[in-house]
Amino acid sequence: MKVASVTDLKNQLSAHLKSVVGGEAFLVTDHGKPVAVLQPLGADFREEGIAGLVAAGILALPKQNLQVNTFLKLPKGKSSKPLTAAVLEDREGR
Repeated sequence: MKVASVTDLKNQLSAHLKSVVGGEAFLVTDHGKPVAVLQPLGADFREEGIAGLVAAGILALPKQNLQVNTFLKLPKGKSSKPLTAAVLEDREGR
């Protein structure tokens, strides 16, 4: 199994995905610590696809389709603060 850092994976994603399609697996590391495995999908997933994930309870389908025009007409949030200040304030509680 090959090893790829998060940075390398981000910078070379297309090349790494081609390798995965070709059957290779990657251990993904973040600051030298393993965090994930990127590997080809098994035949069972390829055959069942999304329906299999839904049946297994791994994936839930949306209850309704997102209407882009409706989404774009939603009211925008109002704040007297700059966005950066609002994000930093939100993160303080974490």
